[in-house]
Amino acid sequence: MSSHVEQPPMDPKQVNRNRMKLLGVFGVALIPVIAAAVMYFGGIALPTGKTNKGNLLWPPIVLSEQNAISPTVNDAIVQDGLWVLMLTGQGDCTDTCLERLHTLRQVNIAMGKELDRVGRVYVGEMSAETKTNLTSTYPNLKVFESSASNLITFKNQAINASGVTPQSIESSWNIWLVDPLGNVILQYGLDNDGYDMKGDLKKLLKLSNIG
Repeated sequence: MSSHVEQPPMDPKQVNRNRMKLLGVFGVALIPVIAAAVMYFGGIALPTGKTNKGNLLWPPIVLSEQNAISPTVNDAIVQDGLWVLMLTGQGDCTDTCLERLHTLRQVNIAMGKELDRVGRVYVGEMSAETKTNLTSTYPNLKVFESSASNLITFKNQAINASGVTPQSIESSWNIWLVDPLGNVILQYGLDNDGYDMKGDLKKLLKLSNIG
């Protein structure tokens, strides 16, 4: 004979209380992230004035979308799960390009204990010799080739994004901040220095639980 005793049905009020507790647990984790994103990018509840030094791309450019540079670049960024400073340019990597790459490395070093949360990527047209030199000089830099047409399309996407003017990205060499999900959210021109990038990164890494 079975000794199983049927349990009485749980009080509906207790079920609701348990559900509310569960929702509360998730809320504690999600609300700060959502609120931080809305405040930072939307300027809500922040003092008057621009909080970011780079040019905001909102909505962001999604690297996984067609012609957004290269699917390979997106896959590499998402796989690493890092915040990424990405340099793009047209033509071979010469003086200005090399100066910008040096800036990226200095910013990366200046991140201190957050160093491991930030990666560096270069995307451009290049000769085999240039690619070899870059990977040798910057061993932690990920180097990707892209066609001139894709790079131009990418710049045009940025120009069409709200808050970004053609003048701000008229240079052939631009630095972009990409989140760990492959979304390009900020752009830096030649008038932005490493301190601008470091300042934005410090804020975002403090607010973010990803990357």
